[in-house]
Amino acid sequence: MTLGSGYPMGPLALGNLCGPTKVLEFLFNMQTVYGDTRYRPSAWLHLPGDSLLDLTRSRG
Repeated sequence: MTLGSGYPMGPLALGNLCGPTKVLEFLFNMQTVYGDTRYRPSAWLHLPGDSLLDLTRSRG
């Protein structure tokens, strides 16, 4: 995403910087305001210990 669009960081790196809890809150608010399912937070962000998630690394 950074090379193709010229953004300073990609969406997952930005999510890591803000933290998954803030991303979850932001998406919930966007869905509440606009009522569109495209802003529905992923169930993955609701996992226990979501504040410790690293959005740029796979689990395993």
